[in-house]
Amino acid sequence: MQVEKPAHGISVEYDSDDTKAYRVNCDCMGDDHAVSTWVEVRADEDMGVDVIFYVKTWTPASLADGGLWQRVKKAVNVLFKGVDLQEHGILLREQAALNWIEAVGLAIIDVKKYQR
Repeated sequence: MQVEKPAHGISVEYDSDDTKAYRVNCDCMGDDHAVSTWVEVRADEDMGVDVIFYVKTWTPASLADGGLWQRVKKAVNVLFKGVDLQEHGILLREQAALNWIEAVGLAIIDVKKYQR
């Protein structure tokens, strides 16, 4: 299987010399499952490259779904434990996964040129 160009399920969100950002859509077609991938050069002395994944998580607002209780539990975890663990899933078919990997790899190469 070959990497597609243009890549199915991946779109450019931001593009500059030191930062590339892509939106990766979940194959379930839900906007809530999309992931933003940022590849950027760090501003410290070693000028490393960071790859950051931003995901949107949510808690149901409806009382019928237990939303109020979940919100209270999350607030207690943050207040007393200092952390609230969340998980996020994204469904990618083989082609979309290959496209994402290729996009991140090329972005890393591209932003490393900015270091020089």
